Amino acid sequence: MENNVCDNKDIAFICDEMKRLFDIELLVVFGIKRREKDNAVTDLDICVVCEHDNKNAWIKKAYLEIDSDIPFDISLYTPSEWNSLIEKPESFASRILRKGCVVYGKTQNQ
Repeated sequence: MENNVCDNKDIAFICDEMKRLFDIELLVVFGIKRREKDNAVTDLDICVVCEHDNKNAWIKKAYLEIDSDIPFDISLYTPSEWNSLIEKPESFASRILRKGCVVYGKTQNQ
């Protein structure tokens, strides 16, 4: 994935809003889809690692509070879930870390 992923103002806005609203330890952008004719971002996936009491409530708040022109999906993990899963190369979390772009925070391997 491109290193300048947040050069896109819409992606940067979503990431900034996530950091403003929540106490995030790690934010990774992955799965960006672009329109062929003009390369515009049409959809993206965001992985967030943070402490939370209720996954569904957290995700609902993010969708309600972030007014984005680009649709996005959230994969949410607690730090303990994330650290356990990234040790398994076959896990989705490990794939996100390999293929995605860390926008905020540090990985265990840094």
